[in-house]
Amino acid sequence: MSRVTSRPSWRGARFAAISSALFSLIATMAIGPAAPASAVNGTTVCALTSGGSGVYRYNGASWTRIGDAAGHLYGGRFGLFATTPDGREIVRYLNSPFNWQGIGGSGATWAVTNDAIYRLSPDLSGVWKWTGTGLNWTQVGGPANWLYGGGLGLFATTPDRSAIYNYRGTPWDWQGLGQAAPQDITYVVGGSNIYGLGGDHHLWVWNPNLAGWVRPQNQPLSPITWLVGDGGGIAPATLDDHGNLFTTSGEPLTGQPFPIGNSNIDVVRTSNDSAVYAASPLRDSVWKRSIAGWSKIGDLQTQQLVSCP
Repeated sequence: MSRVTSRPSWRGARFAAISSALFSLIATMAIGPAAPASAVNGTTVCALTSGGSGVYRYNGASWTRIGDAAGHLYGGRFGLFATTPDGREIVRYLNSPFNWQGIGGSGATWAVTNDAIYRLSPDLSGVWKWTGTGLNWTQVGGPANWLYGGGLGLFATTPDRSAIYNYRGTPWDWQGLGQAAPQDITYVVGGSNIYGLGGDHHLWVWNPNLAGWVRPQNQPLSPITWLVGDGGGIAPATLDDHGNLFTTSGEPLTGQPFPIGNSNIDVVRTSNDSAVYAASPLRDSVWKRSIAGWSKIGDLQTQQLVSCP
């Protein structure tokens, strides 16, 4: 059965326990008991404020501060996670303000699915899954270049990015999907599909019935420069070279109040297919698109937006 790569010759030690000297994010928060390791239905948006100074959650009407300084946020239906400012630890939000649980040490990146969080080791030598308890992680794959997670599951690109593989739920059991297009740029995992953007600046989607990548119909005429979305939604949105957003079906997200560029490219599309969140180009406000159109939902100065329960 295919794997990301062959099993490394060495046997990875169990994920080391974190230091007793917990860092900034944990030190300023109450550490509570572990919440049940299960998916949470429905998602909203969470934000890391400018300078990494605080973590906020939007409840549909207002923003609530739920944590102090952090380095980076990772979110999805399984939960909200944050690295400490120095990047040496990762913690899990326990669904009440300032209540976080330390779950492990550093990584090159993490990916959140509907039922788990995964870690790529700092030296890119292996993929690990959190067991759901304490600081315990299990290795499930070998070397990889990057991880992508979402409703459909976990995916990892090979070290040379020549192919992407799907984790099938059992350690070391991966299915190769090839490459979306030559010189792939990025991937986003949706609720039922994985989407790829190739060097040809076209959108591609994996078709399991054809066992190959296909181009959806009715795509915008302008070249696609990025896929926006962090895996917490049903599908990403596409971004053309004029800063305009489209659905993966090619429909424009009409009424967009400003272009999307490098400064505010972290657009969030939650599990509600009509809900899209974006920061203004100056990152001094957050906007939401619903069926009624775009509206400002706060003057929060943000560094990052992610989907979260």
